[in-house]
Amino acid sequence: MKKLLIILMFVPLVSFGQQWTSVETIDNFGDKTGETINQIVLLGSFSNSATTNSNAKVYFTDYGEREIQIKIIEYTDNPATFLDEWVELYIKKASNDKQYGRRFVSKSDVVGYPLNFSFGDKVLYTKRINDKKWAKYVKKGKETAYSFGGLLLDLSVGDKINIKTESGSDYIFQVR
Repeated sequence: MKKLLIILMFVPLVSFGQQWTSVETIDNFGDKTGETINQIVLLGSFSNSATTNSNAKVYFTDYGEREIQIKIIEYTDNPATFLDEWVELYIKKASNDKQYGRRFVSKSDVVGYPLNFSFGDKVLYTKRINDKKWAKYVKKGKETAYSFGGLLLDLSVGDKINIKTESGSDYIFQVR
């Protein structure tokens, strides 16, 4: 009995961590489709002109071939709306303390930036490439739209994510 009690005392200290998991998709009627996508959900906080350090969640959803969707939930159930011309996303890797940044813009005519969201959208998108191509970009130290999706797919415990909007919202998340 003493052994069981000691084991149960340490269970709350064990962290299983956040990781990419397989999620079954549903159709427009809420029925399961039999198809799956990969997703990671991170908890954090946000601040803007109306609030400081309020609860937030970010969903990174990997749809496989082309892109990763980024969706932020403010408070408990309010999707963030991007009423901005640009949004910046930074990743700080815990393994080497290196920071990577990426600007998402809502204009498709800006040279060098693909269309990642439209004004008023509730989601952002970044390109996803295959692992071999991503490894090549990272090895060369290039930080491009193509390698950034790979960085998101490679999130690990301790990595931090900061998302800033043109209008002043600031979101902080950490992989635990």
